[in-house]
Amino acid sequence: MCIRDRSTWAEDENVVVTFLSVLNDVIHSVLSIRMEHEEKEEIQEYKEYEDNRGLFLVKHVNDRDPNEIGQVFEQMLERSDEFARSLGMNAVDFPVYMDFVVMMFQELPPFSDHFAKFINVVADIGNKLLNFDPQISELYFLEYGLPALAPLLCKNAAKCNELSYILACYIPASSAAYIRLIHSMRFHIKPFDAFIYALAKLISYGSVDVDEALYTTCFQEALNGFQTTSPVTRTKALTLLEVLSHCDFRPMLQALDIVDKLAADYYWESRAQVVILATNVLEALNQLAENKDEDKKEMRTIKEEERVGETQMEDKTDTRQEDKKDLSVQSDHEATQVLDTPNNKRESTPAEPADKAEDSLGGEVAEDRGEELRAKAAEDEKGVDEGEFEREERKEGEGSEVFDVHEDSSERKQDDNNSPVNIEDYKEAEGEIFSILYKVFNEDTPIITQKVGLIYTARILKYYKDFSKHYLQILLKVPEKVRANVLDVKPIAGTEEDAYVIGVYTQKYKTFGAPLEWCSLYVASELESFIRENELKFLEHVHIQVFQACLVQDFSLDDVEEWLSIFQSLKRYFFIALCDRELCYASIQILKKFFCHPNMQQFVLENTKDVFVKTLILMYNPDRDLECKERNREFLEFLHDFDPQNDALREFVYTIIKNFALAAKKAYDSCNLILLMNRIVEERRGEIFQHAESSEHSKIE
Repeated sequence: MCIRDRSTWAEDENVVVTFLSVLNDVIHSVLSIRMEHEEKEEIQEYKEYEDNRGLFLVKHVNDRDPNEIGQVFEQMLERSDEFARSLGMNAVDFPVYMDFVVMMFQELPPFSDHFAKFINVVADIGNKLLNFDPQISELYFLEYGLPALAPLLCKNAAKCNELSYILACYIPASSAAYIRLIHSMRFHIKPFDAFIYALAKLISYGSVDVDEALYTTCFQEALNGFQTTSPVTRTKALTLLEVLSHCDFRPMLQALDIVDKLAADYYWESRAQVVILATNVLEALNQLAENKDEDKKEMRTIKEEERVGETQMEDKTDTRQEDKKDLSVQSDHEATQVLDTPNNKRESTPAEPADKAEDSLGGEVAEDRGEELRAKAAEDEKGVDEGEFEREERKEGEGSEVFDVHEDSSERKQDDNNSPVNIEDYKEAEGEIFSILYKVFNEDTPIITQKVGLIYTARILKYYKDFSKHYLQILLKVPEKVRANVLDVKPIAGTEEDAYVIGVYTQKYKTFGAPLEWCSLYVASELESFIRENELKFLEHVHIQVFQACLVQDFSLDDVEEWLSIFQSLKRYFFIALCDRELCYASIQILKKFFCHPNMQQFVLENTKDVFVKTLILMYNPDRDLECKERNREFLEFLHDFDPQNDALREFVYTIIKNFALAAKKAYDSCNLILLMNRIVEERRGEIFQHAESSEHSKIE
């Protein structure tokens, strides 16, 4: 095949740009095959290259220079526009393209860099083709693409997770198009668990807005998955439900009986999916309550602003009316003066004062009546506003759709939408959800399920303080490696999500970050209660590890008093831990948080002097670890130098070392704090001398 320079294609209208022509040009621009020797193998390789360069690339993708293969994929990505245009203009090209794609995916090992690069190439070509002609893209993919990819999705579990992403790249982001794709997937992708898994990935990857029709289709497929005997298939159905719960959680409430039965599965991922689903629903329940409270506050604010505006308008109107009334009275007074001139003087009668008194009484009665009317109008206005507010709530409830779950029905009916959403109606369901959650997330569940639960349920701790105790019990008992992953907040790039078990259709799960989402105060409070109730004499690594994780988030100013109460209860343990080589560093990091916080510092300085001196006496025994002593010196030096303007902190360090020297002179004489103390004393002398000089200059002046 003769390859022409692509710059001449636009000039020659007779040249038809095909997928293979662009592919061959890309391959030839990177790979350089030359028949420089007469060996048979090289001659055969050259013939293969000339006959079909795409097939040659597939055949040698794993044995040629990785840099060359990477360059080919990069060139394909750069020229994805040309590939997409050729596929959109040549109907016969798409099957050829899909054959190449499938063969390449078959050869590339999963989780490799080349596999990920080729995924990006295929996805980008799909997006470009979708922009070029959405109808053609959907038609070709359903006709040729999905049938070609289906065997890979069915047979290779390790590749299915990544390949599912491609499904969303060739289909328009509309509910109708996704429903057509789902029906086609149902026909081509077998077994059923592979279909359910790919469907869950499609909904999570896709950018489509899930409306009632699409939600109904997916929800029913999940219910169909629950009827199978395979625990893997039931787990994938749960995965689909978990994805749908982000769109609308309320149908899940009517499927709690089914979820409760699935909680009995001992399969680790089945339980893990139940945990995530329950967490999503509980979080959504609380967010719904928060949103309604915010809406109420916003509506009340709007009503108050309207009332203020109306009141201001009324005041202006009343002012204008009073001005008119004053002008009218003035005119009447002037007219009376004209009538009472010497020529027209009237004689006063005994009845006249009575008439004036009657007019005055009538004015007071009229004012009282006016006040009553205004009060009644204000009450009516308030009633109208409250009625409008209730109507707004009803409208919000009428606008939201709640779907009934029918296990045996293929169509989902709408729930009664004529009444507003009432949070109290969900309290009973909330109890059922927690009952399910405790079944699948406890000390006896598989360790992998515990890891998933600790990471994903962390975000609901801020809503449920009582759940923190159950959470902490599991956290303290899981293996050290699992707990370290759960408490990690800075994972290695690329490890944020992972499939815990390779080789099956397992979901990718988050692997880190519980301290970033949980309520630190609740966890720390439960840990403090655990330590007191068990009357621990000293802390172990697990306790220090968890408490340090509770300090990842910044302290809330509203919680300072509670944090100080916890610190006061546990300070003795933290200072004793300074004498333990394994716990010393972490304990110092904990103490720094409290010593350096501006709203806590004064309390901490006032309440730690004695325990700090006792710790130094204990630490500087001859048999204590030298590393602890050195870390302690660094800690004291850090506190002294933390803020040169903070006299209280500097004075605290000086007092601690001085009291230690007085209480244990022999230990002090051989400790590593002497140089630090000498520096502190010298600085204090210099400051005193400077202060004295300043005073003398002031007196002279």
